Amino acid sequence: MNAFDKLPVELYDLISKFTVNAHGGLLCGLCVLTQLSKRNYMIFNPFLYRILDNNAIPLASPHPASFVKELWLNFIVHGDHPEEEKRESLNMFRRDVGLAMANIIAHASGDAPGLQVLWIDCDFLPFPELLDKANIKECLKMLKAICGPSLTCLDLDLCLKDDAPPLEPRYFAQILQQIGETCPNLSELIIQIPDPGKQHPVTPIMTALNIMRFPKLTYLEFYYGGVVGSEFDWDQFLLNHPTVDTFKYCSHHKAIPSNALPHLKNFETVFHHRAVLSLGAYRLLSNLVMWLFSPFEDDELHELRDLLKEMPNLRSFTLEEHDWLDDDYHGLSCYEFLTLIEACPKLTYLRCHISWTCPIEHIYVNTWKTLPRIETLRLIVYRPSLHRFLDPQNIDSRPSELAKFEWDKMMSPSPNLSTPQSLHTIELGIYGWLHEIEISAKPEVFFMVLFEMVEKNGGREPEMIGFTLTV
Repeated sequence: MNAFDKLPVELYDLISKFTVNAHGGLLCGLCVLTQLSKRNYMIFNPFLYRILDNNAIPLASPHPASFVKELWLNFIVHGDHPEEEKRESLNMFRRDVGLAMANIIAHASGDAPGLQVLWIDCDFLPFPELLDKANIKECLKMLKAICGPSLTCLDLDLCLKDDAPPLEPRYFAQILQQIGETCPNLSELIIQIPDPGKQHPVTPIMTALNIMRFPKLTYLEFYYGGVVGSEFDWDQFLLNHPTVDTFKYCSHHKAIPSNALPHLKNFETVFHHRAVLSLGAYRLLSNLVMWLFSPFEDDELHELRDLLKEMPNLRSFTLEEHDWLDDDYHGLSCYEFLTLIEACPKLTYLRCHISWTCPIEHIYVNTWKTLPRIETLRLIVYRPSLHRFLDPQNIDSRPSELAKFEWDKMMSPSPNLSTPQSLHTIELGIYGWLHEIEISAKPEVFFMVLFEMVEKNGGREPEMIGFTLTV
């Protein structure tokens, strides 16, 4: 790192202002500074937009901020960066958010269409600090200025990491109440409510939710980090939104009223919370996503099988594993896989994890026989002995051999068994170990191989169209 890169961040503010003034308000000097190094690009690139206003640069056309339709307030901290660099980046992010908001308020109002999408997801800063404001009243004033009738999508995630004190429920309730009053055209709503703790009841948030009405709402995602007690009651909110057709609800097991969400088609939940939805609601679904946190017990497998049999409209089914389980269980056995797909033979889309103990050829045979309408098959498989195909010292050297191995498995089930005519895409995610270690350890590499069915040699066979590697 050169001496210029080691300067305190405060000096860069002075340098940027001096550079612009020295060039008569033009940005050519700043552009040069952004090209000196990666760190200089990270530091000076925001200044190019920060100082853009009608006084510094006369504009013959509308200000660029008037064209902003989506605003994502998201800050990611990488663990391998020095602490000083993290703090520096966080301070710059906070300042830039305030300036971006000010530009949008000043130039994207009046006759301008206005903001359509707002994502707030920064788990390192309390809400007022995120907006570079001193208190919640100033935050509400700023939100009111940018969130109006044009807003159709809102992601409001105010959960914080590192046990930081969350926003008090009364303040969260004020935000929700204002959103309900100023954004009548929301069609997508994502709310993540942090655990308010024992000192603050969640009642104000529930009260604010239950009076909200968005006539056009079709997508709803809800997360609550606290303990569900008697004060947690948002049933009226659900009853107020019969137009919702997609619902993601993974945080707890409070049941959904059986007469709510009559047009629900897509549902995502945790397997152990599957009872939150009534059987009548499950029968309406065409798309189901379930997350597994632990292996199936026999009675659980059969219960899920019976549930799938009750879903005549189901066309898409995803059974996802959460992160990496701490035991030797990774994916479905052959018996579990066959038990589930036999219960839903009309599937056109299937995604699931397959155990390393289950020969992949058996999966293909059972899929081709049981799912005649399948169009997209996405499997996550496990390969304990990747060193047979790859050199651990140079894992990029022979990826084609691994892809060829998987291709042979697809083609080998049976000479008399052809793939369904509907099949278009096969996507394989391959977790693997490069050394002889216990498979309960986290995999060392992850491959993604994408195949597309093509007409070839008088028949149909998979052709690899994509290959990626993550170490």
